[in-house]
Amino acid sequence: GRQMEKVKKRILSFIVSLAMVLTTIMPNMAVVVLVVWECQLKPKLLEQTMERIEVKLQDYFLRTFGPKSLKYILLPDEDVPMAADAHVEYGANLDDIET
Repeated sequence: GRQMEKVKKRILSFIVSLAMVLTTIMPNMAVVVLVVWECQLKPKLLEQTMERIEVKLQDYFLRTFGPKSLKYILLPDEDVPMAADAHVEYGANLDDIET
C-alpha cells in the first residue's frame, strides 16, 4: 500500500540520482537501468523474470544499435547457469562459453 509506494519512490529517486552521476562521470556511455525486485527472483518467478530481462536487453540493443547487435547478446540454446542458481561455479571465462 502506502508504505510500499514510499519505498518505490525512494528507490527510483536513488536510481535517477545514480544514473545522473554515471552520465556525468562517463558522458559518452549509455546508462541503462533494469529494476529487479527481490520477489521477482523467487523460484516460481525466476525463469519469467530472466526472460523479461532478456527481452528488455534485446529491445534496447535493437533500438540503439540495430539488428546486428543482437548477435552479441543472444544466449546459446543450452542451459546457461545463472547467478541465482545455487550450484553455479564462479570465475568462468566468458570466452570459454560456446555460442
